[in-house]
Amino acid sequence: MAHFLTVRRGRSKLKPLLLQRAAGTAAKHFLVGGSGSSITTNFAGTGVAGRISTAEFFEPNITRGTSDTVTLATTVFINSAPDEGVTNAALYVAGGAVHFATGGFAAHSEADDLVVGSTSGRNGMTIVSGTSSGDKASVFFADSGGTAQGFIRYNNNDDSMGIATDGTNAINISSGQDVDFTGNIRIAGRADNYFSSIRGFHHQDISSATTLDDSAQGMMLVHGEEDGGSTGEFMDLVWYSRVSTPAVISSHTVTGSPAARTYSRSGNNLQLAMASGTYDVAWMSFNPSDPS
Repeated sequence: MAHFLTVRRGRSKLKPLLLQRAAGTAAKHFLVGGSGSSITTNFAGTGVAGRISTAEFFEPNITRGTSDTVTLATTVFINSAPDEGVTNAALYVAGGAVHFATGGFAAHSEADDLVVGSTSGRNGMTIVSGTSSGDKASVFFADSGGTAQGFIRYNNNDDSMGIATDGTNAINISSGQDVDFTGNIRIAGRADNYFSSIRGFHHQDISSATTLDDSAQGMMLVHGEEDGGSTGEFMDLVWYSRVSTPAVISSHTVTGSPAARTYSRSGNNLQLAMASGTYDVAWMSFNPSDPS
């Protein structure tokens, strides 16, 4: 038996309507409206209410023949959403937390607006996107200053993943699990202006004195190759501190005859100058924290 719900408006407010199944079966109700903007439930005494809700939906009672196919079966189906508003939604929750099969789990107060899963079994959620160029599956973090201040983004086209802070990619993970860090890798926290970190960078076209690192002290592995071919390639291991001249612990010629190098300090900056030619230089530094 089909049931139809008709919403009638009074002069000033929406009248509550009650939809009930046919007589002789267990009643399952759907209440729309109420008195003003709320529906009042009187519950007094020492009893226990297992659940109080304004609306409750049960799965449809479907009897399907052996040769029949139900393409989509759902308890609630929202066909479309409006697009005329400043904010548009197919489902809008104006207040309160949203729980999906949590079994009443009380999440941390800083992250209880949306809770998925329970304390048993395997739980999770899935974000699906296409595999064409530019297709991405993302979780964004926003504030009043921007809609993408931070995000976690999976690029389905090449199976890479990025994690961003302040709107900029901070970590990139390739499909082969290679990891690129935009910033430094810090092993421990700061101590004054000196910290423990592993840092790396690639400088193009170094000839005159160029700053490689701005840390007060550390050990640096420097690799350079002359522009325009393999006429000179070198690798140096350099120690530097804020109170002494940089010391080249080991200098190795990889190919050819690389030009002489001069390492110097300008304040806390370690600099490199080539005696001749222009070199592409990459470096990695290990910077211990100041023990004082």
